[in-house]
Amino acid sequence: MKALINLLVPFFLTIAIALNAQDVKLKKKVVYYNNIASCKMEGTASTNKGVDLIFTDMNGKEMFNLKYVELDTKIPILPVFNWQEIKFKGSGKIIKLPVKMTSFNKKKVFKELVTRTSPQFFDAGQPAVVRESLLIENDSTTTKIEEQALRIENSKAGILEVLKGENRVPRNVKAPILMKRTDFNPTTLPSGLLKIYKIVDKQSITQDGVVIGSITKEKDIKFPNSADRRYIVYKKVTKPIEINGEKTTDIIAAILEVRVGSENPGRSIYVIKDDKKLGINGANQVVIINYEAPYQNLVEYLVKLGYL
Repeated sequence: MKALINLLVPFFLTIAIALNAQDVKLKKKVVYYNNIASCKMEGTASTNKGVDLIFTDMNGKEMFNLKYVELDTKIPILPVFNWQEIKFKGSGKIIKLPVKMTSFNKKKVFKELVTRTSPQFFDAGQPAVVRESLLIENDSTTTKIEEQALRIENSKAGILEVLKGENRVPRNVKAPILMKRTDFNPTTLPSGLLKIYKIVDKQSITQDGVVIGSITKEKDIKFPNSADRRYIVYKKVTKPIEINGEKTTDIIAAILEVRVGSENPGRSIYVIKDDKKLGINGANQVVIINYEAPYQNLVEYLVKLGYL
C-alpha cells in the first residue's frame, strides 16, 4: 500500500501543477482565466520598439500595462541595466521587476509574467489593490532596482564632472603621440540588450614621455558571425574617481563604432564629455582609412580637439 501511495503522490502532484498552469492561457490577444475570456493584451514587443503591453478588460478598460525599461548611459564601463515595470491603472502604483529573460516575443513576455503572479492576477474582476498583492515580487524589488539605477546615474555624473574639469595630464600637447600594445584583461562588456563586446586588443597612449590614456579594440561576441567592433579611448586624468566600487584615473572619453560591410563603416566618434558625435572623413574631420587599426588617427584627432 505504501509503495502504491509513493507512486500516486508524484502523479497527482503533476496533475495539480498542470491544472494550475492551465488556469491562465493566451490565445491571440485574449487572456483566459479558468477557460473564461477575462482580459485582452494589446501593444508591442519588438527589438525596435521594445516591450510595451497594455492589459484591458473585455470592454477595453485598462487594467495595467507592462514595459521593459532600459538604462543605458552610453558609457560602456557602466552596466546596462534593464527591468520590467508594471503600472496599475486603478491606483497608479508602479512595481519594478528584474528581467529574468530578455525577450521581445509577446508570448514569452506573457509567460514570464504568469510565473511571477497568482492566476487570479489576470481575473478582470479583481480590484487594482488586490491585483498588486498577487505579484510574487513586491515593493522591495522596486526599491532595489531604483537604488541600482541611482548608483549608475551617479557614476555617470561623476565621470562627466571629471571629464569637464581641468584634469588633463600636464605635457607638451604638440609632441609626437606614441602607441604601444599592452597587456589586457579580455573583459566582456554588455551594450544594451543586443550586443556583448569582448576586448581583443589594447594600446597605451604616450605623449611627451607620459602616459595620457589608452585605447581598446572590442568585438561583438553575442553574434559570432558579426565582424562589428568598437574602439574605446580612455583618458588619463589627474583626479581619481570611483567607478563600480573601484578608484581609477582612466576615464572613458570617446567611442568609435565600426559597422563592417557598411558603405560608411565608422559613421562618427561619440565623445562622452560633450555627449555629441564627431564626423569622420569630411571637411576638417579626422581621416580614417584603415578601420582595422585606426588608433593613431583617432587619438591624434582627440588630442587636437582637447578630449585627451
